[in-house]
Amino acid sequence: MKKLGLIVLVLIIIAGGWVYLADKFEHIAKEEILPKLNNNSSLIITDIDSVIIEKYKFKLTVPVVTIFPNSQYFKIVSDKMVMCYNPFTDRVSALFNGEKLSIGTGKTEIYIPSPNQTIKFNRSLLQKEFEGIDLQIISKDLSIYLAAEDKFISKASGANISFSSTLDSSDIYAINFGIDFNNMEMNPESKYAASLLEELIPAPVRDQIKSTNSLKAIDYYHKMIEKTGAINYSTEYSINLEKKHVDNIIANLKGEKEFLDSYEEFDVKKDKYSIFV
Repeated sequence: MKKLGLIVLVLIIIAGGWVYLADKFEHIAKEEILPKLNNNSSLIITDIDSVIIEKYKFKLTVPVVTIFPNSQYFKIVSDKMVMCYNPFTDRVSALFNGEKLSIGTGKTEIYIPSPNQTIKFNRSLLQKEFEGIDLQIISKDLSIYLAAEDKFISKASGANISFSSTLDSSDIYAINFGIDFNNMEMNPESKYAASLLEELIPAPVRDQIKSTNSLKAIDYYHKMIEKTGAINYSTEYSINLEKKHVDNIIANLKGEKEFLDSYEEFDVKKDKYSIFV
């Protein structure tokens, strides 16, 4: 009887803890996540009435969502997003697993069919836009196509992208960025990388890149992968950048500022920055 009573007591404690954590998630969903989906249209928009909250599963489902809706190059549209909360790590996961995930607009738009992409981030990101970010993007069976021509660009069996940033007392962001692709293949006939560079980079810099044969180097790299077959690729970057320039990047993502304007405000000789590879 004592053992049975102890088991019952443990089950009651577990059930009580589960209900407490579920109530906490419901509060986070309604007070932190839904307001972001409903009010801040410069970052993310959706039909708030279509969102389904499952508090005891610690998840909410968004049928259609658009991220950075006013951005020309980084607008993201998905026909399904599932957000989950881990109460033990205080982290949020956003899973894109619908029929299609598209990024960009116009001739630089790309899409991923049957996506399986998960973005994991610290919950504090819901209150802050860039300070103290700890973000990870995990992709499985990734295939990318150019939307305008419905043309294959590249694929990988898996990809892991990490991104973190911290702001110090002198208004300098320390940014870390890492990429890891497994079994990556690329279409040597695809000119996506070159066309993207031409769209994003201002004409004076673009002319300089052409003069250094950088675009030919990209073409050569594509053909090399065609000969060698699928490869694994990893790289890491560390960047220190003044807050005013990070604010400009956020404004670009929101569609509040043109990329060229932000570029012209950056002074290579005067501004504080550093890049480590």
